[in-house]
Amino acid sequence: MHKVYSLKDIENKGYRVGSIRESELEKALRNNIKSSSGLANEYMDLQDEYSKRVKDFDQERKKWNQDALRYGASKRHDDIIEPPKIDTEINSKVSESRSENANTSEINDKDIISHSQIQDIAIGGAEELG
Repeated sequence: MHKVYSLKDIENKGYRVGSIRESELEKALRNNIKSSSGLANEYMDLQDEYSKRVKDFDQERKKWNQDALRYGASKRHDDIIEPPKIDTEINSKVSESRSENANTSEINDKDIISHSQIQDIAIGGAEELG
């Protein structure tokens, strides 16, 4: 099994691995550190951008809520000043139904009168027969 050498081990061994190989390893290590550092910086930039967008969105949402509240308040104010058409339609339907009920009760009164007249006639006719 091969031994794995760190840079510290390579320095203690002298030229055993070779100076060219040692410089290549150091260069690769520096590049890895730079790329890791670059990735960390990019990550921080992305986090900052995300935080900024979330903050902007929250402000927009608050604005939408305020607009909705204003619209709702003005709608209620308009309803108070001018009642909606639905209420007037309901009132007209109620009035129609009341007038129909009044007509029905008049008809029932006429029926009752007619019925009593029929009874009078029937009684009067029975007396004449009897």
